[in-house]
Amino acid sequence: MENENKWEYDYSSANNSQNTAGETGYPNVGSSGMNTANTAATYGEADATNPEYTAPRQDSGNGGVTPPPAGPEQNAAAPGQPKKQKKDHSKLAKSAVALVLAAAMGFVGGYNGQLFQSLITTPGITPAFTQVRGETRCCINVRDRETNQSTEFLEPGNPVSQEELERFLADYQSQLGQAEVVAISGSMPKGVPGDFYATLCRLAKAQSKKVIVDSSGSALREALPGGPDLVKPNDEELCQLTGQDTSTVEGCIQAAQSLRALGAGAVAVSRGKDGVLVVSPQGVYQGRPPRIQVVNTVGCGDSMVAGFATGFAQGWELPQVIRYAVAISAANALTKETGCFQPEDLERLLPQVTVEQLEH
Repeated sequence: MENENKWEYDYSSANNSQNTAGETGYPNVGSSGMNTANTAATYGEADATNPEYTAPRQDSGNGGVTPPPAGPEQNAAAPGQPKKQKKDHSKLAKSAVALVLAAAMGFVGGYNGQLFQSLITTPGITPAFTQVRGETRCCINVRDRETNQSTEFLEPGNPVSQEELERFLADYQSQLGQAEVVAISGSMPKGVPGDFYATLCRLAKAQSKKVIVDSSGSALREALPGGPDLVKPNDEELCQLTGQDTSTVEGCIQAAQSLRALGAGAVAVSRGKDGVLVVSPQGVYQGRPPRIQVVNTVGCGDSMVAGFATGFAQGWELPQVIRYAVAISAANALTKETGCFQPEDLERLLPQVTVEQLEH
């Protein structure tokens, strides 16, 4: 969060009529700060204002759960025969994109801050930043066109003053009443206390909001006493934080359990092509994507966080949330853009993601 940008998500079916079904998905949210999810309706109930939605359905095929189709398509049937319902994952993908409304929050300043805000043109995202005197840092990603390898150049952020920090906290608390899920992402700038993320967690938890933390190192360690519902390190970050070997599934599980002992409700360990390992009070789950031709991996973890936030805001069961998060992360890897996906990719990938509960 080094003079970074915090994103707030409002997955409200009551307020998405302006979004078109063909739009691509999420901006790169996870690397830049705190996300808040807000929902006015859930997928789990039929909604008189939006009768397309149906309740989630168990998938008996592989232990996972298929996200709910957003609009069953009625097929013609012979007289006296019940009409068949055809699952339409494309409608799920499109509705998942269209349902996203956002108020983007965080520290911005100077020319870079103005430029950043001007680039937020995705329908449904409203900038709600706290202005600071320092210049917003630049984070540049260079991708080799031939190898698709990426190199990142990350500037250090300018310090945040106490007065700016207090203004942000006031802005943050003013948004919590509308929120369902808060996702806190990225590093922290100078001037912010080490337990700042724990403070944000406690403020959200005091209002019964779900909290996701996507950070690393000391920022993640000091967030744990705040009781986040989910933290999402990758396997390397988990190894660095705990000092434990995370090269195996069993090693990841043990290291994740140590974070739960420090205050995390659940730990989602992203593992690249192997998907995600989620250690939670409900059990240990492994979500795997299908084999894909990777174009760009930058933003895959951020997209996964957006998927978790979406599922939590919609009230889905954990295996269902995992399936959705893995599918969005994989869809991001198929695009050159950072932290975006095509709805048709999500449609194709969703039924190919496997979610398995491991005995442990």
